[in-house]
Amino acid sequence: MKKILIGLGALIALLVIAVLVIPMFLPASVYKDKIEAAASEALGREVRIGGATNVSIFPAHVTVTGLTVANAEGYEAEYFASVSEADIGVKLLPLLRKRVEITKFHLKEPIIRLEAGADGGNWVMGGAPSSEPAPESTGGQGGLNDVHLGDVQLTDGEVTYKGTDGKVWTATDADLTLTLDSLSEPLGLKGTMVVQGEPSSVEASFTTPRRYAEYGAADMALNMTVGENKADMKLALTDELAFNGDLDIDFPALRSLFALAGAELGTDQGFERLRLDGPVSGTTSRLAFGQGTELEFDDIKGTGNLTIDVSGARPNITGNLDLGTLNLIPYLPPEPEELAAVKSGDAKSFPAWSEEPMDFSALGAVDTDLSVKTDKVILPSLEIGESDLNMRARNGDVLVTVNQTSLYGGTGKGTVRMNVAGTPRIDMNMALSGVNAGTVAKEVAGITRLNGIGDISLTNLSASGRSQAELVRNLNGDISLDLNDGIIKGINLGKIGRSAVQTYDQLTGEGGGLNAANALSAFDAIINQARGPAEETDFSDLLLGLTARNGVVTAQRLSLAGPYFEISGDGEVNLPNQTMRISLTPVISAEGTELRRALPVPIQVSGSFNQPKVGIDAQSIINRAVQDRLGGALGKAGVEVAPGQSVEDALRGRAEEELRNRLFGKDDEDEAADETDGASEEISSEAKPKSAEEELIETGLGALFGSKKKSEPKTEEDDGGN
Repeated sequence: MKKILIGLGALIALLVIAVLVIPMFLPASVYKDKIEAAASEALGREVRIGGATNVSIFPAHVTVTGLTVANAEGYEAEYFASVSEADIGVKLLPLLRKRVEITKFHLKEPIIRLEAGADGGNWVMGGAPSSEPAPESTGGQGGLNDVHLGDVQLTDGEVTYKGTDGKVWTATDADLTLTLDSLSEPLGLKGTMVVQGEPSSVEASFTTPRRYAEYGAADMALNMTVGENKADMKLALTDELAFNGDLDIDFPALRSLFALAGAELGTDQGFERLRLDGPVSGTTSRLAFGQGTELEFDDIKGTGNLTIDVSGARPNITGNLDLGTLNLIPYLPPEPEELAAVKSGDAKSFPAWSEEPMDFSALGAVDTDLSVKTDKVILPSLEIGESDLNMRARNGDVLVTVNQTSLYGGTGKGTVRMNVAGTPRIDMNMALSGVNAGTVAKEVAGITRLNGIGDISLTNLSASGRSQAELVRNLNGDISLDLNDGIIKGINLGKIGRSAVQTYDQLTGEGGGLNAANALSAFDAIINQARGPAEETDFSDLLLGLTARNGVVTAQRLSLAGPYFEISGDGEVNLPNQTMRISLTPVISAEGTELRRALPVPIQVSGSFNQPKVGIDAQSIINRAVQDRLGGALGKAGVEVAPGQSVEDALRGRAEEELRNRLFGKDDEDEAADETDGASEEISSEAKPKSAEEELIETGLGALFGSKKKSEPKTEEDDGGN
């Protein structure tokens, strides 16, 4: 930039000299050529005046049309600059003191093409600087000491800037006014233009041109608006367009600036507003805000240090921030309406998983490497308290490391990774301690029937897919819960277990308090009475170990302990199909006793999420009760039923033993004893009726081997009356 100022100063000086001297001696065509040659030598570029040239002394001014300055070699545009018409007027007397006082400097339709390149840019004018020291000025042989600008105007101008990344910035309809009392005074600039289609304004001061020309350093104050966006800065500049100072920017229409820069966000969510106020340093492609900078990004507010680099394919944001509330909802897919209805209690049924594609594109809009401390983090499905975390994103691969967080009354730490560069994939490892599981279940999955305090562990939990349904179908990993002092709403498992055991006792008790038909009705009543909005299962401990494979969650461990009951179980939940199959075996105890009773047949939980079924296989319990009752009767009659042995097997074994005895006989003493015993039994049987147990045994033996009716005593009629 320093060489631009020097070159422009030389060009102005040559034009001023032309105003004074050339008209006296040369025709217009000659001094036109002289101006072109002198200007070309001063700028190191070919300068041409394509139209008429008018030079006069009274008043002193020169007018040229069709002025062009060639571009540097290797750059795209044909001209570095072109001016439709330039009209320059000067005062004569100050020239005697080597001071140029310009009365007017009007440029109509100036066009400037700025292009960045490996050598710096096409604005670098002239040849390589000489290693020889500049000759000292001697008296009247020296150059101009100063310049004064009067009425300086640029009308209908256009400036384009093309960066090394190929992005082009364009300012059109530029109407600017410059003020400069001397090279040692601030250069002022004020005007309007249209930047990338956005109405804009600028007001700046540059202190000072002489300092910048001699030392490559200057101070600049700039107030600029682009559409609704405003920037106010006070910067110290260097020759390479680097700067440092203070910057206050307020971009309420941030998306319009991304559009101006040609940056594709790829999302319609978020990125609405940015405000930064603090110490800053950087270049045209990099902004570094120092510690203490105040930040507002959408609804996120905080302080810290932040660096924004726009030189790459995507903006890269790094820094350390202390934030109030970190609301991430605008940058993540919205929560499905159906799930929101379930969580609010407005849903009439559990919704099917949505196949609608989810928009994760906001996660790939920028690259980040941030250390963040925040009072609160808001996500679509849950809310997290005070947290210390790191966020690193590269080309849509986002890793969030939670060093420490507080949520739902507990604490947690772990990692969450989302890669949206291809098919979206989520990987999670989290350890939560002392959390309110009921709140977590409601916020995350819409489950409202569980409550309790304890630990939750998510290990190698992953899911991939472009929709909610795909994510559910591809869910894998391990989940463990260890909860204390909680409740399960809508069902009283302890009541079911206690009532079922009592009913079973009635079936197996002396006299058979219930028959099969009554028992079936009794078990149905037990289930119905234990279900409903007012029913709850209080538990002291709930241990649950789950493994998910392609959306099917299997219970590897399930135990529930409550007042006077314990329940163990297993089963699976098919998330894609929204069905379940779980078996629960209760063990019941009574207050003041160590006696524990297990229900011989488990409680079954089955059906769909919309129509869950809780029941007991009553027929199996009845069959078991009959077997137990029959086994007790057989035991009293000398037929022992071994543990795990069926009544049928016990009867069959006894019958086989009797058959062997009858086939192979016994010794005389045994037979006599048997006869004696038999006689006694016969007498006894005549004197005492058979018990229900004996009748049951006889019926069982008869069913196995067939029975023969005993001969009825003959009557006189049978003997023919003899």
